[in-house]
Amino acid sequence: ITAHLNAHDHQVERRNEDAWNILNSLTFQNPFFHNVEISQSHYCFFLGDLNYRVTETLEDTLKYIEKNDWEALTNKEQLKVELEKGNCFVNFLEEK
Repeated sequence: ITAHLNAHDHQVERRNEDAWNILNSLTFQNPFFHNVEISQSHYCFFLGDLNYRVTETLEDTLKYIEKNDWEALTNKEQLKVELEKGNCFVNFLEEK
């Protein structure tokens, strides 16, 4: 799946909604089964401009980068926070 989700810092809930809508509305045809849902497949890759942001100021972000403190910076990422809350991409894994 490829998608371009809503932009801007304040649109986190809208991005989550869009992802849910995409994942819950897509079906595909299979020669043996009809209308297979994404949740029934073994693998699903969701790619694109998801627009989740780091919720830090530019100045603080640059400080994390200078210190090579990637863990602290990653903890400020909207996607990571939303995944941990269970608000989006439930049952998906993000590989490092």
